[in-house]
Amino acid sequence: MTGSVLDATAPAVILLSGYLAALSSTIDSLPLGALPAARNATIELLAAALQTPALGPHSTGATRSTAETYIERNLRENRLSAGEISRAIGVSVRSLQRAFEESGDSVSAFIRLRRLARARDDLTSGLTVSQVARRWHYTDPSHFSRSFKRHFGVNPSDLAAHTDQYHCDEVSRQGGVRYDRWASASGASGREPMTSGGGHMSMPPLTPQT
Repeated sequence: MTGSVLDATAPAVILLSGYLAALSSTIDSLPLGALPAARNATIELLAAALQTPALGPHSTGATRSTAETYIERNLRENRLSAGEISRAIGVSVRSLQRAFEESGDSVSAFIRLRRLARARDDLTSGLTVSQVARRWHYTDPSHFSRSFKRHFGVNPSDLAAHTDQYHCDEVSRQGGVRYDRWASASGASGREPMTSGGGHMSMPPLTPQT
């Protein structure tokens, strides 16, 4: 016997999932006369969901794409895990893991790196290291700092300080930006200034360490 994996993001599948969740919590209190209607509604919703293009049982690319979309939408959720994701998108944990393993990744590593990328954005928006660590579920700021430096090659506190210096330079800039002030403060001398239209300086992008 073969089966299909439904696309958990399809409207008909979302409707079926919500209905079944509601039915499971109320079925014991439904009067007997309502049970046939509940059964018929289940059949109709299931039929609609089965008309949705399914993810093939070996379509690891589609599984990963759907998983990544779910992860991005729920990155702030502390409960995010392989088990949670697999239930949400309608695949087994092993199928989910295999979809990431094909490119040398793991589900947990992908979640961690996406959170670090969001943390980097938060640091450059003015949040403190402690605030960012809490937001991305690091109970220990020093653990967050070590993970951040290992991935990006710079301490998060240094990035936050450089961001503050950059904004101060932008406020005090008169007749053009002096890049050497930022470079001197950040130790970035030797890098070419990053400019955009009008000669305004942009923060040099952080790139993951390889």
